[in-house]
Amino acid sequence: MTLAVGIFDLFTYGIPGALHLSLIIYVLARLQIIDLASLTSAPSALQLLGVAVASYLLGHLAYPLSALLDKVAPRWNWSVEDARLDFVARVPESRDRAFVRTNVSLLLAAVELHDKEAAGEITRLQSPVP
Repeated sequence: MTLAVGIFDLFTYGIPGALHLSLIIYVLARLQIIDLASLTSAPSALQLLGVAVASYLLGHLAYPLSALLDKVAPRWNWSVEDARLDFVARVPESRDRAFVRTNVSLLLAAVELHDKEAAGEITRLQSPVP
């Protein structure tokens, strides 16, 4: 059996798992269920190994739950049409303007031509469209 852990696995599972683990340890310490002094009495190398393995496993456990939660209650799944409808609802006088019906890529190209700083911010804040 081969065990391979890549960079993607470390970032996808390890870091969120470490955040979850630190939150769990904090809550348990605040509720006085565990004693932090007893946790720090073990050798440092063993502590680091235990935290790394626990974070990775906790990240694996939390990943499917967060994917299910994202399907049940999507947060940021806005389409371009949703954004257009929201914009027209907020600015009704723009309903008959050409830029409301124009392709998003063409609008971004126009912004890049006229204001490079704004275009950079738009590009930085854009999320990949599924």
